[in-house]
Amino acid sequence: MNREWSMYLAKQYGISIEDDLSQTKGEYRVQDLIDQKLQMREFLEEQSSQMNHAALAVTGTLFAKRYSVLSMGLFDALIRYQIILDTSPQHTFITRKDGGEMGIVLPRTAVKLLSELSDDEVEVFLSSFVYKHLTPLFQRVSEVSRTKMTHLFSQISYNTAQKALQLKMDIPEKALQIDGQWKALLEGPASCDRTKKSPLAMEFRLYHPSDGSSPYYIRKHCCLAYIVRGGDKSRACDSCPLLTDEERD
Repeated sequence: MNREWSMYLAKQYGISIEDDLSQTKGEYRVQDLIDQKLQMREFLEEQSSQMNHAALAVTGTLFAKRYSVLSMGLFDALIRYQIILDTSPQHTFITRKDGGEMGIVLPRTAVKLLSELSDDEVEVFLSSFVYKHLTPLFQRVSEVSRTKMTHLFSQISYNTAQKALQLKMDIPEKALQIDGQWKALLEGPASCDRTKKSPLAMEFRLYHPSDGSSPYYIRKHCCLAYIVRGGDKSRACDSCPLLTDEERD
């Protein structure tokens, strides 16, 4: 298997693919964060201390935004390299970095070639990421930080939708595949109850900058990063819903 994808995921998203997870240190297994409320509190409080002791509600929201590197990396690799990542919480690890940033560690066995899987098997991996990984993890984050689940999923949904938009601009010949896999991420496999709305199913307004640069979506919920930067709204992200379009320009 071509290892270009491994270097790409590490550089672009901080996702490390390791042969031997027994040698890793300073990491939190996602399943443990789901199962152990105290460990999740410890994790978020340590992140808070790295971000000017931000309130846990702010820390929890930023946790979701920063955790979106896994969702974006998974989707990007699916389109760009035709591989799917098995993100089972039992073998997914989080590392803390400076400033409250995070890295993700997965075993090499978590990397699957699309050519060796049926469409339904790919959809099961995507559905498992949403319902068996993100949902229980965010339930725990929400419980500890008192942050709304919709706000947490909004950060993942926005960043992944923005990644899909960027991929369409970068690789226009794969637009149909991008739309198809985005639909699969939202709907899950045919065996699922597709009448149930995915927590990632959100609509975002597409903004066209006045300078003619590439369009981008506007977030549905603020990520609260500007609070960590001193509470000055002028330091909010360009995609922040708190800004007017004039302020964006």
